[in-house]
Amino acid sequence: MDYKTYKESLREKVQEELGENVSVYYTEMIKNNKVKKEALVLQTKEENTTPMIYVDSLLEAYACTGNIEESKNTVLEIYKRRDDVLAEWNGFDWEQVKPYVRIRLVRMEGNEEYLKDRPYKKVLDLAIIFVVLLNEKEGEMAAQVLWTQMEAWGIDIGKLYLTAIDNFRKEEFTITNMASLFPAELEEELEMGIDMYIFSTKNRIQGARAMLRMDMLKTFANEKGCNLFILPSSVHEILLICAEKEMCVAELKAIVSSVNRNPNLIEAEEVLSDSVYYYDCRIGEISIAKEDK
Repeated sequence: MDYKTYKESLREKVQEELGENVSVYYTEMIKNNKVKKEALVLQTKEENTTPMIYVDSLLEAYACTGNIEESKNTVLEIYKRRDDVLAEWNGFDWEQVKPYVRIRLVRMEGNEEYLKDRPYKKVLDLAIIFVVLLNEKEGEMAAQVLWTQMEAWGIDIGKLYLTAIDNFRKEEFTITNMASLFPAELEEELEMGIDMYIFSTKNRIQGARAMLRMDMLKTFANEKGCNLFILPSSVHEILLICAEKEMCVAELKAIVSSVNRNPNLIEAEEVLSDSVYYYDCRIGEISIAKEDK
């Protein structure tokens, strides 16, 4: 069954199960880094909550089983749990939402269309955007804050930003030596040469915002007795290495760029930046690393 036939067959099966009170249709969503994804929309009359399921996630499972009934059942289960998973957060007032506001980092360049519908703050060559967690498990389900939601809450971007940063300071992040992630018997074979550390959330989901934790960067840099290069591994994590004199920024940038363009290593939607960043522990600030540094 080709993609077009699969899509239409799935839509018809879901529509038949849910009945006339639910509109089942496809829409194209613009995601981070100009990535476009097709989503199946389940819009119930007189309800604010509208579940959307990305077709590519359904198609992956279908490719393994060849059973479109399983795809249909997955969609129906998501629809059934819509109140628990999505919650009608659009109806919440600002005081209810405040504890669940979080920040995320995306690149500025190439994201002009993506950013136009949502409030953001520029930092270096990145943009801080805002989300609301829809359950207690970080990263599992979050809704992005658009201008329309912010206006409905009756707040400005300054208040949104300060609230999100206050919550951000309470989050837990970890710095892990990359070598510790490999089995002991492989350490000698890897011969990595330099210590590299992963800085992210505990579950390493949407953890690149860790680079804004200046307190943790300062403590880590002081412990190591060095300034730091920060490599944006993805939107999920960053890598820290001691900035030594013999290191070439151009070579580090080439490595980051090469990884970002390899679909076998990272999905386009998860690319954060081609830049390499530099943390100067003397002044406690991050900048975009200069190639002559």
